[in-house]
Amino acid sequence: EMKHVLANLFFALLPPSRHTVNRHAVIRCSAPPPIPSVDVKALTVGTIVAGRVLGVGEDGSYELDIGTGSPATMPRSESALLPNATRGRVPGQGYADLSAGEVREALVVGVAGSQVNVSVARAQRALAWRRVESLHRAD
Repeated sequence: EMKHVLANLFFALLPPSRHTVNRHAVIRCSAPPPIPSVDVKALTVGTIVAGRVLGVGEDGSYELDIGTGSPATMPRSESALLPNATRGRVPGQGYADLSAGEVREALVVGVAGSQVNVSVARAQRALAWRRVESLHRAD
């Protein structure tokens, strides 16, 4: 049971362009799930939210729909935990290019009024640490 949970967490961190394969089936999603509505007043730093990439903003950072009504922002440097192993890597720059429509989990790193800043890399790091702690407890 615990191995299946850990395997599913691991596969959740794979880029969306890959198909997740476990012992039982290949899982394919034809359409990304809808982003649930979130009250920006209820968001706190450290909360993990689902976000759909809307595109690149005027300042070069990504804009993500996290369900708050106004887009959250994310610096390009926060788009991947392992920039050397991501698709779309530009030589000399440590970020992955994200396409509009991709859905990623992101960690809220700042909230100021209706403006929210998020990080995909920090969400991946937090999930990885949870896996490590879970393995340690199971051992």
